[in-house]
Amino acid sequence: MLYFADRLKYRKSGGGWSFLGRLASGSWDGAIRLWDAKTGAEITRLEVDAAVNCLIALPAACLVAGDAIGRLHWLEVVD
Repeated sequence: MLYFADRLKYRKSGGGWSFLGRLASGSWDGAIRLWDAKTGAEITRLEVDAAVNCLIALPAACLVAGDAIGRLHWLEVVD
């Protein structure tokens, strides 16, 4: 799993995936975050209603995340 532990102020739970020079992570605080892989800066964040338990990057810059209450979140990453 790839993430910048020194820059994170939350407990990561959903794993980390690298694509297009970015990292994606999910966390217990219900956030799906997108990071710049080079600088470690947070690019954007999507907050959902429950802890994010799993996260996977798919081709064509898509993310799928599963939360603690059984929902799936389908995200398309655009510039």
